[in-house]
Amino acid sequence: MRIAISGSHSLGKSTFVSDFLKAHPNYAFEEEPYRVLRHEHEIRFAEGQRCSDIELQLNYCIGQGLCCTKPLKAECRLVAV
Repeated sequence: MRIAISGSHSLGKSTFVSDFLKAHPNYAFEEEPYRVLRHEHEIRFAEGQRCSDIELQLNYCIGQGLCCTKPLKAECRLVAV
């Protein structure tokens, strides 16, 4: 079973996941795409993020069989359509 945690910045998602994993050590943690890809690609985050940054993360999720935890911005959805 996979559990996805989603939400805005600084709401306690990481703290929740950390506490959950301590209580349920048989679960594995999948790092979010931004954190995995930022070491191999020049990805911007937050306000400076480009559509290509979001697309790279989405493609990573699809390739891993994961659900993307970050919603696409409206302008990027329009570009993709």
